Amino acid sequence: LVYYYSYLYKWFTLRAMGATTTTTTTTTTPAQNTTKKVKFVVFDLDGCLYPIENGYEHACRARVFEFMVSQLGYETIDKAKTIWKREFTKHNQTLKSLRELGHVRFKKETYWEFTRGDCSQHLEPDEQVRECLRKMSKSFPKFVLTNCAETEAKQALERLNILDQFDYVYGADFMGDTCKPSKEAFGKVLRDVKRRMKAMDGVRSDGTDDDVHSVDEDDITEEEEANEGIQEPFDDDEVFMFEDSLKNLVSAKDNFNITGVLIKGKTLAEEDDGSEVSKRFVQIDKPVLSELMEKVPSLFA
Repeated sequence: LVYYYSYLYKWFTLRAMGATTTTTTTTTTPAQNTTKKVKFVVFDLDGCLYPIENGYEHACRARVFEFMVSQLGYETIDKAKTIWKREFTKHNQTLKSLRELGHVRFKKETYWEFTRGDCSQHLEPDEQVRECLRKMSKSFPKFVLTNCAETEAKQALERLNILDQFDYVYGADFMGDTCKPSKEAFGKVLRDVKRRMKAMDGVRSDGTDDDVHSVDEDDITEEEEANEGIQEPFDDDEVFMFEDSLKNLVSAKDNFNITGVLIKGKTLAEEDDGSEVSKRFVQIDKPVLSELMEKVPSLFA
């Protein structure tokens, strides 16, 4: 019995010594950076890069009704307004609405020149907006996407003194028979953005859109061309879109998971059918540093 207890004592002593000499190796995994890198940012024009309350949008709309009377034969301004409102609700763009009504003979250039008029009568440079755009990170490109024609959009951006802050301007000419907020319009633009970003190949230019931003169709592989019609949703906070139109942000979010920044104003008041929808998006009064540095700091990282 003494031998048995002596044996147990030695066995437990050896086990204890083994435990004290055993070294446990712990592998430390470096903390991962969870901040998403922004790929690119898209801005609307009217009511976004300038306040829609400044009268320009109202003047453009008034010229639409004048165009319908003087060029298309509508009897009165009131009659034109009634028909315009009905069709615009369905088609989201006046030119598309007029085409759907059967007015196909007038040139689109004539229409845009007539209805947009002289933007200098209403638009003035806003140094706060320019400073905000200028201080955004240079690691991603910035684009304009508007339902207005490109020529008139660039005139407005030039007048606002911010045209040089954007890498490309997408408008009605590029989108053709479609327009925001349709999935087709966003998909068409996003595919071209992908091409342009590939063509840039990491090179940042001085902001003009006639140099490294030209896309050579010969550079597109057969595989890319086959997959061109497919635009998968982005990861969270990879792509940002600034808009004053809630329906445009909803479409971009639901179809492509684009993070929306909503400009509060007249357009929101006209479209919003409930505060719950607008809560899905970051809301600001205008794109300036004082608001965006706090609410979307990743744009300046």
